[in-house]
Amino acid sequence: MYATPATGVTARRSIDVAVGIIMGLRRCSEDEAFQEIARVVHQTGVPLKDTANALIFLAKANAAPPAHHAEASRIWGTRLEFPAPSDG
Repeated sequence: MYATPATGVTARRSIDVAVGIIMGLRRCSEDEAFQEIARVVHQTGVPLKDTANALIFLAKANAAPPAHHAEASRIWGTRLEFPAPSDG
């Protein structure tokens, strides 16, 4: 499978966001943050874009809910629930 320009842009954006997360956590430079992510890629063998996406997922999971989360959940919560996968 070949990467299209759109997937390349998406991967680059994810990497940039992940670098920003590390910069915020470590109070380090962009280069130092990228090197930290590169070390993880080297240690784990997980591709760079997948490592970046995993870091973004972790950061989102640990983020405080937005100020109006309760209201949004009350209004749209049931509409955003996904059906359970079928065993078929």
